[in-house]
Amino acid sequence: MILQVSVQESNYFEELTPIIQISFYIIEHFNIPIEKSISIRVGDKCISADLIPIQAKETKERSLIMNQTLYQELALPPATFEIQAYYKNHELCLGPFLTVLTEMKIKKDLPPFFGSIHDFSNELHQYGRQVGTVVFITSLSKYPHEGYYMKEGEWVKARLPHSDFIYNRIHSRRTENGKLFRQTFTEWTKSKSMLFNSRFISKWEAHEKLENATQLKAFLPKTTLYDKSIFLEWLSQYNDLFIKPINGSQGRGIIHVFQKDNNIIIENSNSPERTKLQYTSAIQAASDIQKWIKKKIFIIQESLPLITLENKKIDFRFLCHKINNDEWKITSVVGRISGEDQFVSNIAQGGKLSRPMDILHNHFTYERALLTYQLMKDLALEVSRVIDLAFDEIFVELGIDIGVDSTGNPWLIEVNSKPSKQLSTEKSQIRPSAKAIIQFCQNTWKERSNHDDNIGDFNADST
Repeated sequence: MILQVSVQESNYFEELTPIIQISFYIIEHFNIPIEKSISIRVGDKCISADLIPIQAKETKERSLIMNQTLYQELALPPATFEIQAYYKNHELCLGPFLTVLTEMKIKKDLPPFFGSIHDFSNELHQYGRQVGTVVFITSLSKYPHEGYYMKEGEWVKARLPHSDFIYNRIHSRRTENGKLFRQTFTEWTKSKSMLFNSRFISKWEAHEKLENATQLKAFLPKTTLYDKSIFLEWLSQYNDLFIKPINGSQGRGIIHVFQKDNNIIIENSNSPERTKLQYTSAIQAASDIQKWIKKKIFIIQESLPLITLENKKIDFRFLCHKINNDEWKITSVVGRISGEDQFVSNIAQGGKLSRPMDILHNHFTYERALLTYQLMKDLALEVSRVIDLAFDEIFVELGIDIGVDSTGNPWLIEVNSKPSKQLSTEKSQIRPSAKAIIQFCQNTWKERSNHDDNIGDFNADST
Protein backbone atom coordinates (compact mmCIF):
# COMPACT_ATOMS: atom_id res chain seq x y z
CA MET A 1 0.00 0.00 0.00
CA ILE A 2 1.37 3.40 -1.03
CA LEU A 3 0.58 6.57 0.89
CA GLN A 4 1.54 10.16 0.10
CA VAL A 5 3.04 11.79 3.18
CA SER A 6 4.43 15.14 4.27
CA VAL A 7 8.05 15.24 5.50
CA GLN A 8 9.57 18.05 7.51
CA GLU A 9 12.62 18.80 9.60
CA SER A 10 12.32 19.70 13.30
CA ASN A 11 14.72 21.63 15.52
CA TYR A 12 12.87 20.45 18.63
CA PHE A 13 15.09 17.45 19.34
CA GLU A 14 18.69 18.23 20.25
CA GLU A 15 19.81 14.61 20.42
CA LEU A 16 22.49 13.52 17.94
CA THR A 17 20.81 10.14 17.39
CA PRO A 18 18.33 9.94 14.47
CA ILE A 19 14.72 10.51 15.63
CA ILE A 20 11.45 10.39 13.68
CA GLN A 21 7.93 11.28 14.70
CA ILE A 22 5.23 9.47 12.73
CA SER A 23 1.57 10.42 12.80
CA PHE A 24 -0.80 7.81 14.18
CA TYR A 25 -2.67 7.71 10.85
CA ILE A 26 0.49 6.52 9.03
CA ILE A 27 1.27 3.99 11.77
CA GLU A 28 -2.24 2.58 11.54
CA HIS A 29 -2.31 2.64 7.71
CA PHE A 30 0.89 0.58 7.42
CA ASN A 31 0.32 -1.39 10.61
CA ILE A 32 3.75 -0.31 11.86
CA PRO A 33 4.63 -1.94 15.19
CA ILE A 34 5.21 0.71 17.84
CA GLU A 35 8.70 -0.24 18.86
CA LYS A 36 11.73 1.69 19.98
CA SER A 37 13.14 2.18 16.48
CA ILE A 38 12.31 2.01 12.77
CA SER A 39 14.44 1.94 9.62
CA ILE A 40 13.95 4.79 7.12
CA ARG A 41 15.03 4.20 3.51
CA VAL A 42 15.75 6.74 0.76
CA GLY A 43 17.12 5.02 -2.36
CA ASP A 44 19.86 2.67 -1.19
CA LYS A 45 20.46 4.69 2.01
CA CYS A 46 18.84 3.16 5.09
CA ILE A 47 19.07 4.62 8.62
CA SER A 48 17.69 3.32 11.90
CA ALA A 49 15.89 6.02 13.90
CA ASP A 50 14.19 6.24 17.29
CA LEU A 51 10.42 6.15 16.74
CA ILE A 52 8.08 8.57 18.51
CA PRO A 53 4.39 8.26 17.52
CA ILE A 54 2.35 11.46 17.13
CA GLN A 55 -0.64 10.71 19.32
CA ALA A 56 -3.37 12.69 17.52
CA LYS A 57 -5.52 9.66 16.67
CA GLU A 58 -8.59 11.61 15.65
CA THR A 59 -6.97 13.26 12.60
CA LYS A 60 -5.83 11.92 9.23
CA GLU A 61 -2.59 13.85 9.38
CA ARG A 62 0.10 12.19 7.25
CA SER A 63 3.22 13.69 8.77
CA LEU A 64 6.78 12.50 9.23
CA ILE A 65 8.84 14.82 11.41
CA MET A 66 12.58 14.16 11.56
CA ASN A 67 15.25 15.67 13.75
CA GLN A 68 18.19 17.42 12.08
CA THR A 69 20.45 14.38 12.42
CA LEU A 70 18.15 12.04 10.49
CA TYR A 71 17.04 14.68 7.98
CA GLN A 72 20.61 15.64 7.10
CA GLU A 73 21.93 12.08 7.00
CA LEU A 74 19.27 11.30 4.38
CA ALA A 75 20.14 14.56 2.51
CA LEU A 76 16.48 15.54 2.23
CA PRO A 77 15.28 18.79 0.57
CA PRO A 78 15.71 22.12 2.41
CA ALA A 79 11.93 22.55 2.78
CA THR A 80 8.85 20.57 3.80
CA PHE A 81 7.87 18.27 0.93
CA GLU A 82 5.38 15.62 -0.20
CA ILE A 83 6.57 12.10 -1.06
CA GLN A 84 5.22 8.59 -1.50
CA ALA A 85 5.81 6.01 1.23
CA TYR A 86 5.39 2.29 1.81
CA TYR A 87 6.31 -0.01 4.70
CA LYS A 88 7.98 -3.31 3.96
CA ASN A 89 10.44 -5.65 5.62
CA HIS A 90 10.47 -3.41 8.72
CA GLU A 91 11.51 -0.38 6.63
CA LEU A 92 9.58 2.81 5.89
CA CYS A 93 10.60 3.59 2.30
CA LEU A 94 10.31 7.12 0.88
CA GLY A 95 10.36 7.98 -2.83
CA PRO A 96 10.62 8.40 -5.68
CA PHE A 97 13.58 10.78 -5.82
CA LEU A 98 14.58 11.93 -9.32
CA THR A 99 17.87 13.62 -10.18
CA VAL A 100 18.15 15.33 -13.57
CA LEU A 101 21.69 15.51 -14.95
CA THR A 102 22.37 18.41 -17.32
CA GLU A 103 24.62 21.37 -18.13
CA MET A 104 24.12 24.51 -16.11
CA LYS A 105 25.35 28.10 -16.02
CA ILE A 106 26.26 29.44 -12.59
CA LYS A 107 26.95 33.16 -12.17
CA LYS A 108 27.72 34.93 -8.93
CA ASP A 109 24.65 36.34 -7.14
CA LEU A 110 22.35 34.92 -9.82
CA PRO A 111 20.15 31.80 -9.70
CA PRO A 112 21.38 28.78 -11.70
CA PHE A 113 20.30 28.45 -15.33
CA PHE A 114 19.74 25.00 -16.81
CA GLY A 115 19.90 26.03 -20.45
CA SER A 116 17.32 24.64 -22.87
CA ILE A 117 15.68 22.50 -20.17
CA HIS A 118 15.27 25.25 -17.55
CA ASP A 119 11.51 25.66 -18.04
CA PHE A 120 11.15 21.89 -18.33
CA SER A 121 12.98 21.47 -15.01
CA ASN A 122 10.55 23.88 -13.38
CA GLU A 123 7.65 21.81 -14.70
CA LEU A 124 9.17 18.56 -13.43
CA HIS A 125 9.39 20.08 -9.96
CA GLN A 126 5.88 21.54 -10.07
CA TYR A 127 4.25 18.29 -11.14
CA GLY A 128 6.45 16.24 -8.83
CA ARG A 129 5.38 18.39 -5.91
CA GLN A 130 1.72 17.80 -6.76
CA VAL A 131 1.97 14.02 -6.89
CA GLY A 132 4.72 13.27 -4.41
CA THR A 133 7.98 12.98 -6.36
CA VAL A 134 11.08 14.98 -5.38
CA VAL A 135 13.19 16.47 -8.19
CA PHE A 136 16.79 17.67 -8.01
CA ILE A 137 18.91 19.14 -10.82
CA THR A 138 22.66 18.57 -10.96
CA SER A 139 25.66 18.53 -13.28
CA LEU A 140 28.52 16.11 -13.87
CA SER A 141 30.90 18.25 -11.82
CA LYS A 142 28.50 18.45 -8.86
CA TYR A 143 27.18 14.87 -8.84
CA PRO A 144 26.82 12.97 -6.49
CA HIS A 145 27.27 15.48 -3.69
CA GLU A 146 25.41 18.63 -4.64
CA GLY A 147 22.57 19.84 -6.81
CA TYR A 148 19.65 22.24 -6.80
CA TYR A 149 16.16 22.00 -5.35
CA MET A 150 13.35 24.47 -5.92
CA LYS A 151 12.41 26.29 -2.71
CA GLU A 152 9.80 29.04 -2.72
CA GLY A 153 10.06 29.44 -6.49
CA GLU A 154 13.86 29.55 -6.71
CA TRP A 155 16.47 26.86 -7.31
CA VAL A 156 18.73 26.68 -4.25
CA LYS A 157 21.83 24.62 -3.50
CA ALA A 158 21.16 21.35 -1.71
CA ARG A 159 22.86 18.07 -0.94
CA LEU A 160 21.78 15.23 -3.23
CA PRO A 161 19.95 12.29 -1.67
CA HIS A 162 20.45 8.70 -2.86
CA SER A 163 18.13 9.06 -5.85
CA ASP A 164 15.95 6.27 -7.22
CA PHE A 165 16.22 7.62 -10.78
CA ILE A 166 18.78 9.60 -12.77
CA TYR A 167 17.55 11.25 -15.97
CA ASN A 168 20.37 12.13 -18.38
CA ARG A 169 19.71 15.41 -20.18
CA ILE A 170 23.32 16.21 -21.11
CA HIS A 171 23.20 17.74 -24.57
CA SER A 172 26.82 17.22 -25.66
CA ARG A 173 28.05 14.01 -27.21
CA ARG A 174 31.58 15.15 -26.46
CA THR A 175 30.72 15.41 -22.77
CA GLU A 176 29.10 11.96 -22.84
CA ASN A 177 32.26 10.53 -24.39
CA GLY A 178 34.51 12.30 -21.88
CA LYS A 179 36.46 10.81 -18.99
CA LEU A 180 34.32 12.37 -16.24
CA PHE A 181 31.10 10.97 -17.68
CA ARG A 182 32.61 7.51 -18.12
CA GLN A 183 33.87 7.50 -14.54
CA THR A 184 30.51 8.64 -13.23
CA PHE A 185 28.70 6.09 -15.40
CA THR A 186 30.79 3.32 -13.84
CA GLU A 187 29.67 4.47 -10.40
CA TRP A 188 26.03 4.52 -11.51
CA THR A 189 26.21 0.94 -12.68
CA LYS A 190 27.30 -0.05 -9.16
CA SER A 191 24.44 1.82 -7.51
CA LYS A 192 20.78 0.86 -7.29
CA SER A 193 19.59 3.98 -9.10
CA MET A 194 17.97 3.62 -12.51
CA LEU A 195 19.79 5.70 -15.11
CA PHE A 196 17.63 6.35 -18.15
CA ASN A 197 18.28 7.95 -21.53
CA SER A 198 21.91 7.43 -20.65
CA ARG A 199 23.25 8.32 -24.11
CA PHE A 200 22.53 9.50 -27.60
CA ILE A 201 21.53 6.94 -30.21
CA SER A 202 23.22 7.48 -33.56
CA LYS A 203 21.22 7.41 -36.77
CA TRP A 204 23.10 4.35 -37.98
CA GLU A 205 22.63 2.44 -34.71
CA ALA A 206 18.91 3.12 -34.81
CA HIS A 207 18.63 2.08 -38.47
CA GLU A 208 20.48 -1.20 -37.87
CA LYS A 209 18.25 -2.13 -34.94
CA LEU A 210 15.03 -1.17 -36.73
CA GLU A 211 16.03 -2.92 -39.96
CA ASN A 212 16.17 -6.18 -38.01
CA ALA A 213 12.50 -5.80 -37.13
CA THR A 214 10.58 -7.43 -39.99
CA GLN A 215 7.41 -5.49 -39.22
CA LEU A 216 9.20 -2.15 -39.73
CA LYS A 217 11.16 -2.73 -42.96
CA ALA A 218 8.40 -1.34 -45.18
CA PHE A 219 8.57 1.99 -43.32
CA LEU A 220 12.33 2.57 -43.56
CA PRO A 221 13.91 4.53 -46.41
CA LYS A 222 16.88 2.83 -48.09
CA THR A 223 19.91 3.73 -45.96
CA THR A 224 23.58 2.78 -45.69
CA LEU A 225 26.87 4.23 -44.50
CA TYR A 226 28.28 6.87 -46.80
CA ASP A 227 31.36 6.52 -48.92
CA LYS A 228 32.31 7.97 -52.28
CA SER A 229 31.68 4.80 -54.30
CA ILE A 230 28.23 4.33 -52.76
CA PHE A 231 27.41 7.97 -53.51
CA LEU A 232 28.36 7.63 -57.16
CA GLU A 233 26.42 4.38 -57.49
CA TRP A 234 23.30 5.79 -55.84
CA LEU A 235 23.49 8.99 -57.86
CA SER A 236 23.04 6.90 -60.98
CA GLN A 237 19.92 5.28 -59.47
CA TYR A 238 18.19 8.11 -57.57
CA ASN A 239 17.47 11.70 -58.45
CA ASP A 240 17.34 12.86 -54.82
CA LEU A 241 19.52 11.90 -51.82
CA PHE A 242 20.24 12.96 -48.26
CA ILE A 243 23.64 12.61 -46.57
CA LYS A 244 23.41 12.93 -42.78
CA PRO A 245 25.93 12.85 -39.90
CA ILE A 246 25.20 9.80 -37.75
CA ASN A 247 25.56 11.96 -34.64
CA GLY A 248 23.85 15.08 -35.92
CA SER A 249 20.95 16.85 -34.23
CA GLN A 250 18.54 19.73 -34.84
CA GLY A 251 18.96 19.42 -38.61
CA ARG A 252 22.63 20.45 -38.58
CA GLY A 253 25.19 19.12 -41.04
CA ILE A 254 22.69 17.56 -43.47
CA ILE A 255 23.59 17.56 -47.16
CA HIS A 256 20.86 17.42 -49.82
CA VAL A 257 21.82 16.24 -53.29
CA PHE A 258 19.42 16.27 -56.24
CA GLN A 259 19.59 16.27 -60.01
CA LYS A 260 17.93 18.85 -62.23
CA ASP A 261 18.37 19.62 -65.92
CA ASN A 262 21.38 17.26 -66.15
CA ASN A 263 23.08 19.10 -63.28
CA ILE A 264 23.84 17.94 -59.74
CA ILE A 265 22.62 20.41 -57.12
CA ILE A 266 23.94 20.30 -53.56
CA GLU A 267 22.76 22.27 -50.53
CA ASN A 268 24.05 22.07 -46.95
CA SER A 269 21.94 22.86 -43.89
CA ASN A 270 25.02 24.41 -42.25
CA SER A 271 25.40 26.99 -45.02
CA PRO A 272 24.22 30.36 -43.62
CA GLU A 273 23.17 31.65 -47.06
CA ARG A 274 21.55 28.33 -48.05
CA THR A 275 23.60 28.50 -51.25
CA LYS A 276 22.91 25.80 -53.82
CA LEU A 277 26.06 24.53 -55.50
CA GLN A 278 25.79 23.25 -59.06
CA TYR A 279 27.92 20.53 -60.64
CA THR A 280 28.13 18.79 -63.99
CA SER A 281 30.62 16.23 -62.69
CA ALA A 282 29.59 13.61 -60.12
CA ILE A 283 33.28 13.08 -59.27
CA GLN A 284 33.70 16.77 -58.42
CA ALA A 285 30.51 16.77 -56.37
CA ALA A 286 31.75 13.75 -54.41
CA SER A 287 35.11 15.47 -53.86
CA ASP A 288 33.47 18.58 -52.37
CA ILE A 289 31.18 16.47 -50.17
CA GLN A 290 34.26 14.71 -48.79
CA LYS A 291 35.76 18.08 -47.87
CA TRP A 292 32.64 18.86 -45.82
CA ILE A 293 32.31 15.57 -44.02
CA LYS A 294 36.09 15.08 -43.50
CA LYS A 295 36.62 12.00 -41.31
CA LYS A 296 33.20 11.99 -39.68
CA ILE A 297 30.77 9.14 -40.26
CA PHE A 298 27.68 9.89 -42.34
CA ILE A 299 24.79 7.87 -43.71
CA ILE A 300 23.35 8.21 -47.20
CA GLN A 301 19.61 7.88 -47.62
CA GLU A 302 17.18 7.88 -50.50
CA SER A 303 14.88 10.89 -50.55
CA LEU A 304 11.19 10.14 -50.25
CA PRO A 305 8.27 11.75 -52.14
CA LEU A 306 6.87 13.27 -48.96
CA ILE A 307 4.02 15.75 -48.84
CA THR A 308 4.94 19.44 -48.80
CA LEU A 309 3.20 22.75 -48.25
CA GLU A 310 4.02 25.42 -50.84
CA ASN A 311 7.27 23.52 -51.52
CA LYS A 312 8.14 23.55 -47.81
CA LYS A 313 9.19 20.23 -46.24
CA ILE A 314 6.84 18.60 -43.73
CA ASP A 315 7.37 15.99 -41.05
CA PHE A 316 5.76 15.02 -37.75
CA ARG A 317 7.41 14.70 -34.32
CA PHE A 318 5.88 12.06 -32.04
CA LEU A 319 7.04 12.29 -28.44
CA CYS A 320 6.78 8.84 -26.87
CA HIS A 321 7.23 7.87 -23.23
CA LYS A 322 7.52 4.64 -21.36
CA ILE A 323 4.69 4.16 -18.85
CA ASN A 324 6.13 1.21 -16.95
CA ASN A 325 8.46 -1.71 -17.52
CA ASP A 326 7.23 -2.57 -21.04
CA GLU A 327 4.46 -0.20 -22.17
CA TRP A 328 4.75 3.01 -24.21
CA LYS A 329 2.39 5.89 -24.93
CA ILE A 330 2.36 8.96 -27.18
CA THR A 331 2.40 12.15 -25.11
CA SER A 332 2.38 14.75 -27.88
CA VAL A 333 2.40 15.13 -31.67
CA VAL A 334 3.27 18.20 -33.73
CA GLY A 335 3.56 18.84 -37.45
CA ARG A 336 6.70 20.70 -38.53
CA ILE A 337 6.92 22.83 -41.65
CA SER A 338 10.32 23.97 -42.89
CA GLY A 339 11.22 27.64 -43.18
CA GLU A 340 11.72 29.52 -46.42
CA ASP A 341 14.48 28.00 -48.56
CA GLN A 342 15.06 25.23 -46.02
CA PHE A 343 15.16 21.51 -46.75
CA VAL A 344 14.90 20.45 -43.09
CA SER A 345 11.88 21.10 -40.87
CA ASN A 346 13.64 21.31 -37.49
CA ILE A 347 12.53 24.22 -35.33
CA ALA A 348 16.19 25.05 -34.68
CA GLN A 349 16.53 25.61 -38.46
CA GLY A 350 13.57 27.96 -38.72
CA GLY A 351 10.74 25.44 -38.95
CA LYS A 352 7.19 26.20 -37.79
CA LEU A 353 4.69 24.07 -35.89
CA SER A 354 1.23 23.11 -37.05
CA ARG A 355 -1.55 20.74 -35.98
CA PRO A 356 -1.03 17.30 -37.56
CA MET A 357 -4.61 16.85 -38.71
CA ASP A 358 -4.67 20.32 -40.26
CA ILE A 359 -1.68 19.35 -42.41
CA LEU A 360 -3.02 15.91 -43.31
CA HIS A 361 -6.53 17.14 -44.14
CA ASN A 362 -4.96 19.70 -46.47
CA HIS A 363 -3.62 16.78 -48.56
CA PHE A 364 -6.16 13.98 -48.10
CA THR A 365 -9.83 13.41 -47.46
CA TYR A 366 -10.78 13.57 -43.80
CA GLU A 367 -11.18 9.79 -43.62
CA ARG A 368 -7.80 9.17 -45.26
CA ALA A 369 -6.17 11.79 -43.01
CA LEU A 370 -7.54 9.99 -39.93
CA LEU A 371 -6.27 6.65 -41.19
CA THR A 372 -2.82 8.06 -41.95
CA TYR A 373 -2.66 9.71 -38.53
CA GLN A 374 -3.47 6.39 -36.85
CA LEU A 375 -0.86 4.59 -38.96
CA MET A 376 1.73 7.15 -37.86
CA LYS A 377 0.79 6.64 -34.20
CA ASP A 378 1.08 2.89 -34.56
CA LEU A 379 4.46 3.26 -36.26
CA ALA A 380 5.79 5.61 -33.55
CA LEU A 381 4.80 3.23 -30.77
CA GLU A 382 6.21 0.17 -32.55
CA VAL A 383 9.51 1.97 -33.20
CA SER A 384 9.67 2.91 -29.50
CA ARG A 385 9.08 -0.69 -28.45
CA VAL A 386 11.69 -2.06 -30.85
CA ILE A 387 14.32 0.47 -29.73
CA ASP A 388 13.47 -0.28 -26.10
CA LEU A 389 14.07 -4.01 -26.59
CA ALA A 390 17.07 -3.69 -28.90
CA PHE A 391 19.34 -1.67 -26.60
CA ASP A 392 20.81 -2.66 -23.25
CA GLU A 393 20.35 0.87 -21.92
CA ILE A 394 17.03 2.09 -20.55
CA PHE A 395 15.18 4.66 -22.64
CA VAL A 396 12.07 6.28 -21.19
CA GLU A 397 11.63 9.08 -23.73
CA LEU A 398 12.04 9.07 -27.51
CA GLY A 399 11.34 11.59 -30.25
CA ILE A 400 10.13 9.77 -33.38
CA ASP A 401 10.16 11.77 -36.64
CA ILE A 402 7.82 10.53 -39.36
CA GLY A 403 7.06 11.72 -42.88
CA VAL A 404 4.06 10.95 -45.09
CA ASP A 405 4.19 10.31 -48.82
CA SER A 406 1.67 11.44 -51.41
CA THR A 407 -0.36 8.24 -51.02
CA GLY A 408 -0.71 8.67 -47.24
CA ASN A 409 1.85 6.05 -46.22
CA PRO A 410 4.08 6.90 -43.24
CA TRP A 411 7.89 6.68 -43.32
CA LEU A 412 10.30 6.74 -40.41
CA ILE A 413 12.78 9.59 -40.70
CA GLU A 414 14.68 9.58 -37.41
CA VAL A 415 14.77 8.46 -33.75
CA ASN A 416 15.98 10.95 -31.14
CA SER A 417 16.91 9.84 -27.61
CA LYS A 418 17.27 13.42 -26.36
CA PRO A 419 14.25 15.23 -27.86
CA SER A 420 14.33 19.01 -27.61
CA LYS A 421 12.72 20.76 -24.62
CA GLN A 422 13.19 24.31 -25.85
CA LEU A 423 9.54 24.95 -26.64
CA SER A 424 8.09 26.51 -23.51
CA THR A 425 4.40 26.38 -22.62
CA GLU A 426 2.14 28.89 -20.95
CA LYS A 427 3.48 29.68 -17.48
CA SER A 428 0.51 27.98 -15.83
CA GLN A 429 0.82 24.79 -17.87
CA ILE A 430 2.89 21.67 -17.33
CA ARG A 431 3.66 19.96 -20.61
CA PRO A 432 2.67 16.29 -21.02
CA SER A 433 6.30 15.16 -21.36
CA ALA A 434 7.16 16.50 -17.89
CA LYS A 435 4.19 14.66 -16.42
CA ALA A 436 5.17 11.48 -18.29
CA ILE A 437 8.69 11.43 -16.80
CA ILE A 438 7.31 11.82 -13.27
CA GLN A 439 4.61 9.20 -13.90
CA PHE A 440 7.18 6.67 -15.12
CA CYS A 441 9.24 7.19 -11.96
CA GLN A 442 6.17 6.77 -9.79
CA ASN A 443 4.90 3.68 -11.62
CA THR A 444 8.32 2.01 -11.49
CA TRP A 445 8.87 2.92 -7.84
CA LYS A 446 5.44 1.59 -6.91
CA GLU A 447 6.08 -1.58 -8.91
CA ARG A 448 9.27 -2.11 -6.91
CA SER A 449 7.24 -1.80 -3.68
CA ASN A 450 5.35 -4.96 -4.68
CA HIS A 451 8.50 -7.08 -4.93
CA ASP A 452 9.52 -9.47 -2.21
CA ASP A 453 13.10 -8.22 -2.02
CA ASN A 454 14.25 -5.25 0.00
CA ILE A 455 17.22 -4.20 -2.07
CA GLY A 456 15.48 -1.28 -3.79
CA ASP A 457 17.45 -2.00 -6.94
CA PHE A 458 15.63 -0.42 -9.88
CA ASN A 459 18.04 -2.03 -12.34
CA ALA A 460 17.03 -5.53 -11.25
CA ASP A 461 14.77 -7.56 -13.50
CA SER A 462 11.23 -6.56 -12.64
CA THR A 463 9.44 -9.16 -14.71
